[in-house]
Amino acid sequence: MTTTPRQPTDDSTLYLGSVAVLTCLCLWPVWAIDFPPLQDYPQHLFLAHVNATYANPAYNWPQHYLATLKPGPYMLFYLIVVLLEKIMPITVAGRVFLSLYIGLLAGLATSMRRCRLVNTPPWGCLLIFPLAFHQIYFMGFTNFLVSIPLLAFAVLDHHRLTSQPPSALAFARQALLVALLLLCHPFTILVYITLTAANAMLPVTPPAARKAAWAPPLLTAAVFLGWYFAAQANPKGKMPLLWWPVLETARYYSLMFTGMRWSDGINWPVVAGWASALGITLWGGIQAIRSKEPLPTRTALAFALTTAGFFALPFWAGQYSYFNLRMAPISYLFAALLAGSSRLPRWAGLSLAAVAALLVRQSTVMQTALARETAEITPLIAAMDANARILPMTFQTDSTVIDRHFFPEAHSHDHFYYHLLKGGGASPSLFPSPMLPVTLRPNADLPLATHGFSWQEQGKKYDYILTRNAPAEFTPFLSRYAPLIAKSGPWLLFQNTHKP
Repeated sequence: MTTTPRQPTDDSTLYLGSVAVLTCLCLWPVWAIDFPPLQDYPQHLFLAHVNATYANPAYNWPQHYLATLKPGPYMLFYLIVVLLEKIMPITVAGRVFLSLYIGLLAGLATSMRRCRLVNTPPWGCLLIFPLAFHQIYFMGFTNFLVSIPLLAFAVLDHHRLTSQPPSALAFARQALLVALLLLCHPFTILVYITLTAANAMLPVTPPAARKAAWAPPLLTAAVFLGWYFAAQANPKGKMPLLWWPVLETARYYSLMFTGMRWSDGINWPVVAGWASALGITLWGGIQAIRSKEPLPTRTALAFALTTAGFFALPFWAGQYSYFNLRMAPISYLFAALLAGSSRLPRWAGLSLAAVAALLVRQSTVMQTALARETAEITPLIAAMDANARILPMTFQTDSTVIDRHFFPEAHSHDHFYYHLLKGGGASPSLFPSPMLPVTLRPNADLPLATHGFSWQEQGKKYDYILTRNAPAEFTPFLSRYAPLIAKSGPWLLFQNTHKP
């Protein structure tokens, strides 16, 4: 079925104005907060920084690390940030990338206006903006983060491919989007293959377009399998599969609508905001059904499959897989696109825009509080010399702002801000993944204190030992070898004054 272009209306102007305002509100925490509160973000930024400045004589990176950045899966964040760091500071480059994520969501909300079969804006799509700050955002999975709107663009573009005569331009668009998805994250490619294959199987697909519809998922699957086996993604054999309990899984999914809190107390104003948004959207959906508007079958299928995947897929299938958790924000996004099919009059659409703005504001308040906790490390960074070897011993890394049970490592990578703000040096806590563009040199001799701390085996090999929420008895013990030189909040900094 082809869509008929509609002439701009006053409501369309209001919708685009709402998109612009919500985009600015979402960009505010990215640029106004000193430390974007994304758990893994400091380490990802550090990996890009090492590659961008590896040859800089002011830093001693080559003594400790190997930099191996090259185009491939999981590399889009690093490639973009490394290029940006040539013209701006690393912390600004990271914010530009996060702004790209928000910009893609804004582009998605704008483009959905052209997909409507009726002359009313897709007001429900404005929920894309408060849904931008989901669990994966706070976990800081940067490459996967930007792949989510790219996946939606690719799937929606495939919908067009199955409803219009195929063309070289249509296949070129699909190829470009698939290439970007592959650069972002392999898991998103698997979701793309599943959703586009399901779309090709729908009976509403015209027979003439059926073969063309199957080409993208089949070709993408072939490329993915070729990469997977060439990269020997699992050389050690079968990966263990682990599932979360159903109730635990459901609670995680609901965090988006409870202010990222559950076990530590729900944020009821956030719940009220989302309940209002749901009520407005459902009312509009009923109006659409009564007016016998075409049902958004393809979008509904994508939402159903991604939501089912969230509850059915394993939580664990090897190091840092988190299969089902990654599905939650994809499900949310397709839910917002589905909400865009609701038939809302102007007053209801503007009401939904206002609710979306309030939800973004509430998230910004939470992000600001979380960033203040990260900022507690800055006095310690100021007390350290550049190019130092640091042993981070983070005994407790959760936050008082977001749920401690579901985000137990909210501050586990804060120490990487030392390498970003002071420069150079080394610490042993890198992700143990061969896909990353920075690895420790085999002879780096940066031992981790994973099975108990020994001054002789670990402590004396570092210039500084940085602790967070250390037990009371640990401070006098460590002070026998390294004096305490700075403290801030839960952080303590010890200096090895006996190092030759």
